[in-house]
Amino acid sequence: MGTQRPVLHAGRDRKLAPDAWWRTKLREAFDGNRPAIPHQRVMDEAQALIDEKRRKKT
Repeated sequence: MGTQRPVLHAGRDRKLAPDAWWRTKLREAFDGNRPAIPHQRVMDEAQALIDEKRRKKT
């Protein structure tokens, strides 16, 4: 879970029209040079979070 995601800068980015803001974020994501995260890794990490929450709840 060490991969960082782009930060949304509410003050600057939200001034764009919603459609333009969304398109900008998509373009940044597609043009990014970060390696892709395999689907199974994402699912495993999500399940680990769910399992941890369940353990803490009981």
